[in-house]
Order: sequence, then C-alpha cells, then structure tokens
Amino acid sequence: MIAYQHALTLAVAHGGGSVPGIRDRDVATFAEMAARKRLAALRALLPRTLAALGWTAFERRYRAFAANRMPCGPERYRDEAIAFARSLGEPAGREEARSVAAHGPGRRLALVREGRRITLYLRFRHTSRLRVVRLGR
Repeated sequence: MIAYQHALTLAVAHGGGSVPGIRDRDVATFAEMAARKRLAALRALLPRTLAALGWTAFERRYRAFAANRMPCGPERYRDEAIAFARSLGEPAGREEARSVAAHGPGRRLALVREGRRITLYLRFRHTSRLRVVRLGR
C-alpha cells in the first residue's frame, strides 16, 4: 500500500506516470486537475505578479517551476507561492513574495501600505485560506 501511495504521489507531482492498477490516462487527468488547483491558488495569492507576467506566461513559468517540485510546508499554497515568486527574478514577484511571507499562518489580518495602494490580507475564522484584497492604484 505504501509503494502504491508513493507511486501515485510522484505521478501527480510530475504530471503523470505509471501507477499499478490505474490507467496512465487517468493518472495524467488527475495530475492535471491537481496542477490546475495549485495554479488557481497561486493566482489568488500573487495577483500583482500575475498582472505583470500575464496569464499565459504566469501559467507557463509556474508549470516549469512545479514540474520537479512537490508542495511542502505547513501552508502548502502560501509556501509554494512565495517560492515561485522568488524564483521568477521579477521585481513584482520579489516584492509580492515579501508581502505574502510577512503575513504568516498565525495572523488573521494584516495591512500593507505601498505608496497609494493598500493591500489587505485576511483569513476568515473557520478557514486557513488567505484572501488578498487590493485597494487603490
């Protein structure tokens, strides 16, 4: 059972592969669903980086980044967003990585002021997902 779970985890992380007892096509479909879910979470956490790169470039660069990497850490999406933004080498990505990193999982509310723009990081009471709201330009 442990070997099966390990094979399935590796296949999902790398976008497909062989898992005993499951068709390769089904593994690839499941891996694509998992990648899209991770990508949607990163888009929500990194809106300025997404705007700077554009949807297509953001997705292409994220898929290249995630191809050989498993999400890890206590806040998987948040930690992955920080690592991805830092790996881009773009000014918007580095700045946004600092903002997201400054507001860890223990915080419910944080405000960051950058010039005329105010960013609100908010966690609702019964969820661990970080909501990001931008005010101003």
